[in-house]
Amino acid sequence: MKYLDFYWKILYFNQEKLFDHFRQVIDNLKFIVNGGKIIDASFAEVPRQRNTKEENEQIKAGNG
Repeated sequence: MKYLDFYWKILYFNQEKLFDHFRQVIDNLKFIVNGGKIIDASFAEVPRQRNTKEENEQIKAGNG
């Protein structure tokens, strides 16, 4: 029911007061907020290349 309580506050209370309170809570927690930025914190697996010892020696020698 917390969602409905939050929804009710947005509908019936002054939105500016609600967001001012939110900003104050964030400031008290010492978080740094940058407006207008989206940050993607996802991880993606990448293919790993495995060279043999001989292939590495060839690459280092410039014959790769």
